Amino acid sequence: PETVNCSCCRNDPKAKELFRSEILKDCNHIPKKDGCYWICQRKKGLFAKILQQLTEERIKYKNAGLKIESQAIKALINSGYGVFGHPYFKYYDPRVAELVTAFGRRTLTKMVELSANFDFNVLYGDTDSLFVNDVKNQELATKFIDACRSELGISVGHEATFSSLILVGKKHYLGVCIGGSNNDVVIKGMEGIKSDRPKFIRGTFQQLVEDFKNDLNPIPKLKQVFKQLDQEQIPSELLAISLPLRKNPDEYENDCIQKRLGLKLGLHKGDTLVYYKSDLKKNLVIQLK
Repeated sequence: PETVNCSCCRNDPKAKELFRSEILKDCNHIPKKDGCYWICQRKKGLFAKILQQLTEERIKYKNAGLKIESQAIKALINSGYGVFGHPYFKYYDPRVAELVTAFGRRTLTKMVELSANFDFNVLYGDTDSLFVNDVKNQELATKFIDACRSELGISVGHEATFSSLILVGKKHYLGVCIGGSNNDVVIKGMEGIKSDRPKFIRGTFQQLVEDFKNDLNPIPKLKQVFKQLDQEQIPSELLAISLPLRKNPDEYENDCIQKRLGLKLGLHKGDTLVYYKSDLKKNLVIQLK
């Protein structure tokens, strides 16, 4: 925050060139007296210095295969940005929060522009990643990474190459990796892998993944299971949702389903809430024996 719209770089064009008008169009906290943003070119902010240290530590843990430690530092890094947009944070400064996301938009936009020089087809970009195809060879991929580093000043790494990909939407995809062991599949955000989904959903999704991994058309089996569902041939226990109660129902602060149904069913901490979802507009509670 101490580097945003500093007095020393007010008239420095380089301080303002990072943020073009189209990048700032979604910003709501630009000071009216300034009419734009700029970043100090003479000093580095304390938050940025701490963030760099944490990032370097995370890379060390990641390279050493220490996944839990790496994820813990990632959580600190992400929350470090988020708190600046929280009004109850001691150092609340919405300018910092929106400038971080503005710079992220700028970076991804620049990466997309650079990819056109290599005839890549951009499929998807989100937060800190870019999915492209039509990459003719590894040499082109390396040149693109080098261009991102030299022209944008950012560190870009090749995460994975997929032989096939199902891209459902934002942060929801599954892909079969090239070069992995046993056709490794990367699954992100897909509903079928979540632990609180009914066994029917998880089983159907797992079958889809197996077919996709083995280059089989998953559609016929999907049609078959949904036909069974329509004809009420799926055992009811496979459609039940199970949620373990991590506290007594009355201890949940929000009006969540664990609280509402847990109280009605007389459940306690450690019990498992078993319920079904339907298209009814209100909860229908049935005491299961």
